[in-house]
Amino acid sequence: MDHQHQLREAKILCASGQLYKGIESFNRVEEQGSDIVDTCLGPGAALVALRRFNEAEGDFSIRNLLADLLLFESRYVQA
Repeated sequence: MDHQHQLREAKILCASGQLYKGIESFNRVEEQGSDIVDTCLGPGAALVALRRFNEAEGDFSIRNLLADLLLFESRYVQA
């Protein structure tokens, strides 16, 4: 299954109320190397829907930090 299909599946799971499965699916997509921008908001949004606000805040913060680091690396670090 390709990354786009897995990402779509994760979004559908969350949209259909299967939030725990959706979070797991988003995490698998990210672990397999999908673009961090694609997987940045999904798990945090699902945690908000589950009213797990502290976890959601931490999830958003870590993912935003990773996105910032990747952006910095792509702009300023030369191979």
